[in-house]
Amino acid sequence: MVYYLESIAQTAAVLLFTSNPSTIGRLGLFTGIDEARFRRPCVPGDRVIFEVELEKSRGMFFWLKGKAYVGNEIAAETKLSVALTQNNL
Repeated sequence: MVYYLESIAQTAAVLLFTSNPSTIGRLGLFTGIDEARFRRPCVPGDRVIFEVELEKSRGMFFWLKGKAYVGNEIAAETKLSVALTQNNL
């Protein structure tokens, strides 16, 4: 079930790095996870859909909320925080 969290974090990275031009060339640092809830396991053959939304940002700090769905049911949900490096790589 921890794979849900990994996948939500990767989906969050795609959101941050494709929707905000100031993130180009920066490195994302995972800084926290809060309120993680696992509602149901995933079994072979399940199709999992991930949804992530940006709750707020301040400078290069971002707070996001993510959910994993199996069918119409929420399988997992969590809040993430991410910091981006200040210097371009």
